[in-house]
Amino acid sequence: NSFCTLLKCDVEPKLLKMSAWRGWVVGALFTAAIVQASVQRLSTSPTSIDASDVKYQLRGPNTVERTVASALAERVSVLDFGAHPSATVDVTVAFQNALNVRGDWPIEVFVPEGEYTLNGCVSIASRRTLHLMPGAVLIRRNCSSAACAMLNVMGAEAALIGDRSSEVKVTCAGGADFGIVHLGPESLHKYLNVEWNRISGVRIVGPSSGGIGLLVDSSEPFVGGSCYQNTIEDLVISDVDVGVRAVKYVNANRFSNLQMLSIGQYGVEFVNNTENSLSGIFVSSSRNITAVIRGEGSGFNTFANVQSEPGGGKLMHFDARSFQNRVDGHDNCPHGSVVHDPEFTWVSGGRIMVGNFSSAPLGYRRQLTVEGDAYIKSLEHGLPRV
Repeated sequence: NSFCTLLKCDVEPKLLKMSAWRGWVVGALFTAAIVQASVQRLSTSPTSIDASDVKYQLRGPNTVERTVASALAERVSVLDFGAHPSATVDVTVAFQNALNVRGDWPIEVFVPEGEYTLNGCVSIASRRTLHLMPGAVLIRRNCSSAACAMLNVMGAEAALIGDRSSEVKVTCAGGADFGIVHLGPESLHKYLNVEWNRISGVRIVGPSSGGIGLLVDSSEPFVGGSCYQNTIEDLVISDVDVGVRAVKYVNANRFSNLQMLSIGQYGVEFVNNTENSLSGIFVSSSRNITAVIRGEGSGFNTFANVQSEPGGGKLMHFDARSFQNRVDGHDNCPHGSVVHDPEFTWVSGGRIMVGNFSSAPLGYRRQLTVEGDAYIKSLEHGLPRV
């Protein structure tokens, strides 16, 4: 009655209730028909759309309309290219396709949490970044066909970065012989400047014995092409013979905050390199190590805050062709150090036990400089006369 009074009608209440009920039924049937038509249309639609056709524009001043494709091209996931965590499926090709999707244009490729099998070799070329997210682990499980490092950073402005819990790992014998990670040209006989690259925040894990954690080299001795002004920082390297090996004119690079565990031979090995800066090298749990630092034909390199607690072997070994290297650190190695560098400098920071300081080439000035509060605990053969 109140409803009829509101509408000022004279319809009997019983008829009004029947009309309302019929209207509800018709409306429900109409809605069901729309839903059914929509479902049918979606079921016949393609399962994917062209991202270049989808546009969006964020709110705010000076914003521009963009396509979804352009936004995705700047940062992509390896999952978009067929990679997925698996202990059996090799996803090397998927990783490489993701890094190459924009050609020579810059791109950042994300690797989500999970263990990915990479038995092949992945190249991170100029202006490409491979970003390992927390919990991402890349594993080489089958080394039968591996003739290069698992990850190869090359060219200019490329990067391999993680959050310190990310791992690059080899579990098979021989898989680290070319380095687990490599910074250098694709081929030593192909001209390429390797510069302004970055490797940071990852754990590099070997097969418990043999191989190299990080190999750095250049093509300069063969066809030209330098390896310089690169940054290597915040790495944990373990279970290999050599933590970092830099060979053949690797110059003016910066290494910092390197922790090494279970190293079998050398923590850092420099062969024919100059003007590099290393700071914050800590070696532990490496009782069978030959030397924390090895220099061969290398000079003008600075090693700062070098520690070995506890370790085996020697703190350092520089051959007679090395020149004007400078070390600041603490020697807790049981077998002393061998220094043939004719112009070596030991600076403040602790003690050094020099087992042999001699054999400098004829014509070189032979001197051992001790600065600050550093001191020589023992010097077996004394300082040779000039």
